[in-house]
Amino acid sequence: MSEKYISTAKVIDGVLILSLPDAVSPIVWQMELGQSKSSALEIKNVDEDQFVLTLKTPRQDVMDIATYSNRDQAIRALLAASQAMEHAQGQLKSAPVGYGTYPVPAINQSPSSFWPFLKRFFSFVAILFGGLVVVALALFVIGKMFISSPSTSGVTASNSPVSAEDFLNR
Repeated sequence: MSEKYISTAKVIDGVLILSLPDAVSPIVWQMELGQSKSSALEIKNVDEDQFVLTLKTPRQDVMDIATYSNRDQAIRALLAASQAMEHAQGQLKSAPVGYGTYPVPAINQSPSSFWPFLKRFFSFVAILFGGLVVVALALFVIGKMFISSPSTSGVTASNSPVSAEDFLNR
């Protein structure tokens, strides 16, 4: 029964279309070849009985396309894609600048990656530190205003002592 469903691939108008009905979760997948300068399709061995067809982009993003329970089926899907691209001579053109709304897929290597957390943490610390600096400067300026305000001490403008009686008469 598994021979009934076979992975196929075609390139139509510069778009690679993979039909993968023999995958664990059957899928039809497409990619604009003009936008992928140097991407690679690869089979990753996840477990003894799980082989994943993946796309690697120049930015080192890895996107899982389909999972297979049999290595031979995964390799057949990879070869179908390879053969379709080989026979697509003349259909592969560079996409115009700004063409399309979706560039080559930008996928995080793993959803539980530590980088997004670290970026948010440092942003939070920077904002907190900046806020503390602003509050400290405000308190310093307010404190200076009260400390350096003209006082009514017993010293005249010429810094000579004044008697209490003269001071009170002023």
